[in-house]
Amino acid sequence: MQSGKKGFTLIELLVVISVISLLSSIVFASLNNARAKARNAKRIQDINQLVNAFNLGYTNGFPINGGDWACVSATCYGAWNGFGVNGTVDAGFTPFISKPVDPAGRRDTSGGGIDTGGFVYLNPTLPAPSPPYNVPAWTSGAYIGWIMEGTVSSTICGRGRIYATGTGGGGWVSCRLKLE
Repeated sequence: MQSGKKGFTLIELLVVISVISLLSSIVFASLNNARAKARNAKRIQDINQLVNAFNLGYTNGFPINGGDWACVSATCYGAWNGFGVNGTVDAGFTPFISKPVDPAGRRDTSGGGIDTGGFVYLNPTLPAPSPPYNVPAWTSGAYIGWIMEGTVSSTICGRGRIYATGTGGGGWVSCRLKLE
């Protein structure tokens, strides 16, 4: 009678564990990318709703807020935490929509550990400063700003324009859209 070994060797087990680990890391990376795209799609949808609400609420021009960014989302957080609520700005669009909630998940613009997000409004008394990104100069007027996750592409800001970019937290793009 011959006695055969039953079971796997240590090497075989290590190879199987390595293959499973490699496959799971690929799947998780794909899921994270899909989640970022979903959050970005939600941001673009919220921006479009904000633009429509601003256009409905301000038929005779947008309020001038003197060069201070105003938070027009439910919350502004991270580096944008200091942007307060402006009652005059809110009065024009909140009858038409509730303030949107920016989906979390981005790193701050310096690459640190906290998120930065929300939607902000600016209508300065002077022309807006030129953006650091390679786009044409800005003109005077009212703007909405937000941050997208990921790297630069021609469509990342939807109807908006790229204002700035960074690599912290996997990449971010700061977008601006002029209200007209």
